[in-house]
Formats: sequence, structure tokens, C-alpha cells
Amino acid sequence: MYSHKNKVCDENAFYELDASGLSGIKNCMTGGYPGGFLRTSMQPKYSVNLHLGTRWLNDKLELGSRWLYSSEVENKDEKWLKENLPNSYFGINNNPMRWAKVFTIDAYATYQYSPNLSFEITGSNLLNEYYIDPLTRSGMPAPGRSLRLGVTAQF
Repeated sequence: MYSHKNKVCDENAFYELDASGLSGIKNCMTGGYPGGFLRTSMQPKYSVNLHLGTRWLNDKLELGSRWLYSSEVENKDEKWLKENLPNSYFGINNNPMRWAKVFTIDAYATYQYSPNLSFEITGSNLLNEYYIDPLTRSGMPAPGRSLRLGVTAQF
């Protein structure tokens, strides 16, 4: 996915920050204005989600992998505001998260032993990356490398 633009045009927010129109604030800002919730949902410019899988042994064995990439989120308009009008951030608790680029790999294998019994093994975040999921509204990092084993039986 390629995110071409993420601009917000809001005359009320513009005049609230710059009623005189002399401070150089843009009428349309990338990701929105301070205090707005759109700033916390700014999409990465690039994101790629690739799923690869195959089936073997008469479709009893399934192997697959998922590769995820998201580019860093950078907001030059916000950087300009913080440098030139730092007072516009006083008293605002809706400061957005900024996400670094992320690349993770997951893999899985499922074996259907019989119509009523299957086994699964899943490895998530195999590179053990420390990251915050893009578009999250929490500072909680994603889980590190994990391995899950599963058995499904139908009675």
C-alpha cells in the first residue's frame, strides 16, 4: 500500500492556532492539527503485507509465512509546529505515537492427521523485533518472538 497524502484542512483549527494568519501555519496540515484525533492515526507511507503458502501430502500439510513491512511515520508539519509554535501543544494530551519502520516474519505449519484431528505450530515475530504496531493508540510494544503449539480434536 502507498499512502500518497494524509492532509487535514480545518478552518476552525487553523484560526484557533493563528487567528491573525501571520505565523505561517498551513491551512491544511499533514495528519491534522494539535488536539485532533486524526494525528494519532497517521498511516505509514509504505506498507507491504505478503502471505506465502503451500499444501503438500494431498493437502494434509499446509506450510505458510507472512512478511510485514511498514515504513517510518514522519510528519514534517508537526515538526515545524513544535519548533515554531511550541505553545500550541500545552495542555494537549493527544500527542501521537511515532512509529519506526517495522519488518516482521511469521510462519506456520498445520497437519490434518485425520478428519477429526489436526496439529498446528505457529511462530510469530521470528526476528524478535521490538516495535509498536503502526496505527496503534497505545505505547505497548508488540509481543516478541513467540511459538504456539496447537491440537484440534472434534468429537
